Amino acid sequence: ANGTVSDAQRGVINQEYQALQQELDRISSSTQFNDRPLLDRSANISLQVGTDASANSQIQLSLPSVSTSGLGLTGNI
Repeated sequence: ANGTVSDAQRGVINQEYQALQQELDRISSSTQFNDRPLLDRSANISLQVGTDASANSQIQLSLPSVSTSGLGLTGNI
């Protein structure tokens, strides 16, 4: 606090921050591709990049959580 923002303004900014956190969590929990969640850490994706089904022709991806807690954005500002 450096005195340029009043307590009332800081409260309004914090309300907006909380709303943005909720929206980020909503997007994280509802984003899917082919009925598979993409942004909630439960997504382990195998991409076929070769001509056969062997492990050498696949790339395994473990996507990180893109929620507020996964990104370290919890709490107030």
